[in-house]
Amino acid sequence: MHAILEPTNSVVVDEKKLRIEMNNGQTWLLYASSPISIAFGGPGDAGESTAAFSGIIRVALARNGEFEELLDTNRYTIPVAGKVHLSHKQDIATIRYEYETATYGGSTGDLLLMALPHHIDAGLLGINGSEKHFRTIKGHMTGVLGKTWVMIDQLPPISWISRSAISPDKISAVRSALLGDQYLVPSAQDPYFFGKEIAAMGRLALIADDIGERRTAQNIIERMKEHLEPWLMASNPDALVYNRTWGGLVSTFGMQNAAADFGNGVYNDHHYHYGYLTYAAAVIGRTDADWLENHSREVLDLVRDFANPNTEDPYFPFSRHKDMYAWHSWAGGLFSAADAKNQESTSEAVNAYYAVYLLGVALRNEELAGYGRIMMQMEIRAAQKYWQVVDTEIYAQPYADRTVVGVLWSTKVDHATWFGGNLEYIHGIQFLPITSISEALLRPEWISKSYPILSTTISRSEPPMSDEWLGYIYIAHAIIDPELAWEEVQKLKTFLGGNTKTNTLYWVATRSAETASQPGPPKAISVDLRREELMVLGQPPKAPTPSNAPPVPPFHLVSLVLCSLVMTLGGWL
Repeated sequence: MHAILEPTNSVVVDEKKLRIEMNNGQTWLLYASSPISIAFGGPGDAGESTAAFSGIIRVALARNGEFEELLDTNRYTIPVAGKVHLSHKQDIATIRYEYETATYGGSTGDLLLMALPHHIDAGLLGINGSEKHFRTIKGHMTGVLGKTWVMIDQLPPISWISRSAISPDKISAVRSALLGDQYLVPSAQDPYFFGKEIAAMGRLALIADDIGERRTAQNIIERMKEHLEPWLMASNPDALVYNRTWGGLVSTFGMQNAAADFGNGVYNDHHYHYGYLTYAAAVIGRTDADWLENHSREVLDLVRDFANPNTEDPYFPFSRHKDMYAWHSWAGGLFSAADAKNQESTSEAVNAYYAVYLLGVALRNEELAGYGRIMMQMEIRAAQKYWQVVDTEIYAQPYADRTVVGVLWSTKVDHATWFGGNLEYIHGIQFLPITSISEALLRPEWISKSYPILSTTISRSEPPMSDEWLGYIYIAHAIIDPELAWEEVQKLKTFLGGNTKTNTLYWVATRSAETASQPGPPKAISVDLRREELMVLGQPPKAPTPSNAPPVPPFHLVSLVLCSLVMTLGGWL
């Protein structure tokens, strides 16, 4: 990074445009909606208007004369609001931005904004010419003209279990592991680690069902109900309560101590925490519709907290974590940081929206399933673009050789995690949890490049490699060499919380199976949600006011409704 100490030359082009040449070689253009004059002092002094000013100021980096002409032409149109429309038809998702604009000082020109690489990948048409590109923390941004952006993305096949049949010669090993894992029950008291454990039970139930162990699967489901219901009914020690100030569900301990429960009380990581709980509830509801119906209000309140599609919900904000422009989520909550917002685990974010999809399928709610599936694919697209490094398109050398981003911030990327700098942490946090959606997230081309680096940790003496994280290294290896990985996982004795021996063996066993027998996607995703070519999801009924709610109520509020996905999409160059 560099510091800009002073403008070296300021040229008044006209009374509403100022060209500022900086001592770092850059030239910036300042546009104003009414006449403006700025006086610049010495080094380190800020520019100051010589008279009172009221209006709009826009600032842009001028690459060259051609680009300056483009800026001049479109200077008068500004974005003031916008809507996001999400829809899908079968396996094709459409993401559409519609900007509302205002004009000043002239009526010529169009809306000029900048798009990130994932927008262009999804078919958005940018302005031709490299001079209209800007290098940013997320690669090159491209100029786009127009009030409407339309992007199309392919939705991955999706199911409860692996899309590949388990290798017949490996079923007995998976069944043997299940016999040892079937009595797993949660021991954690906080929402994150409890969520990982209850979700691991759900994964065991699905695997048991897939290999024909129906009684075992049902027994696991019954134990899941016993442990999940106290969380849903707010009768556990660290009960989830409704916070009126910010409109969300927070843990009791998190409310008392901002550092407790990974910052749950200040809205850190809610999509991770409640994504696991939602996944568990969906798995139960898959085979017990009555149970899910009886607990649907509580479970849907979890979704309302982290992935609410309703912009008019008076109790929860719209899509708390998802950045509809960046397509990925931000995990950081209500705390300030020098580098602004951040997200570490993309795989846990993907898992959260996958859980929303599964819940919609279990509830036979086609709109909720479709919404979850699109949100999930947006997260996958961003994760594969900005966290999984396969070339130098986004990150230049030498960072590109690291092959993975541990934490992505608004203004930097870290090759590290919040809990340590070991390579297995940095890679593994982008793997877990391992479910069927991991098949879409973890690309062979990325693992082929990253595994040689990750595998160097296997024989490391200091600090010694633990079996818990070694399991995730072998899980990654199975994507590119399933037979060798099968031999490797036989050596593991312990597994990280949220993972099990059964799940690890099942994953590797389904990597080596023939894909010709893959089942099709659940029926719900083939339903056309659109009433028009592009529809806005639903319209909300008027929500009741919980006037009789206790001061700190358990989360028994109105049912989830789907409505317009509206957000302000501002900015220029």
